[in-house]
Amino acid sequence: MQIIFRGTTATTCITGGSITTGNVQVLPAWAPPIEFIATTDENVEWLVDILNASTYTKHLAVSGKQTLKAIVRDFGRKDELYSGAQCIALSRALAPVANIKPMIVLNYRAVGELNRP
Repeated sequence: MQIIFRGTTATTCITGGSITTGNVQVLPAWAPPIEFIATTDENVEWLVDILNASTYTKHLAVSGKQTLKAIVRDFGRKDELYSGAQCIALSRALAPVANIKPMIVLNYRAVGELNRP
């Protein structure tokens, strides 16, 4: 499964970190439930692409130097966190440009999906 959505925060989660209010990216309500995302540096096929916003486009930039990589450090739901919404914590900060949040391209195995490693 691959989804694209606008990032919600601009913080970083260190290795071994977990989803908390300060470092969480909330997935959109329409995102299929997550069954699995690798959370280590060795699993490069699960890398997250971050498409930075640009002051020139006002929406989404796609030039190579504006595409960043990150790793999911943790994922899940917590009842006390964003009303139980699905969340991920990334290995790098997301820096808004002119108050425009970057887009996140997230790869994961969804519940019931059979063809992902």
